[in-house]
Amino acid sequence: METRGRKKKTKEQKRLEGTLRADRDSRSLSADMTMPIAPSFLDEDEFKIWSRLAPRLNKRGVLSYDDADSFGWFCVALNRLIYAKRECTNDVYLFQKWFAIYDKLGAKFGYTPADRASLKIDSPKKDDPLDALLKRRSG
Repeated sequence: METRGRKKKTKEQKRLEGTLRADRDSRSLSADMTMPIAPSFLDEDEFKIWSRLAPRLNKRGVLSYDDADSFGWFCVALNRLIYAKRECTNDVYLFQKWFAIYDKLGAKFGYTPADRASLKIDSPKKDDPLDALLKRRSG
């Protein structure tokens, strides 16, 4: 689905251009970025998918503790999609159904490059020595 209008600038881009305003751009949700525990409803194959993908997404800042159930359902959908591809070669409807669910949930976690571009993720703030020096000099 396309978004309308001009593409929003990231906070980093606004900061570099000097147009970052604290009153407009300081509102953001802070998520608990600890590695989430896999939900109990995952079976063995779904847990393998979780174990393979979750650490990478958590490291990227996409998967937080609050997203555990949603990502669990993504793992279920991916597992069912793999099953439908292997076992139900004649049942196109079943494959399309699970692919639609997989695609919709995958977009929330930036599973394709296009989906990653649309995610709004604040990168962890690193202490920049140049910024600290400029703040001290400006007063």
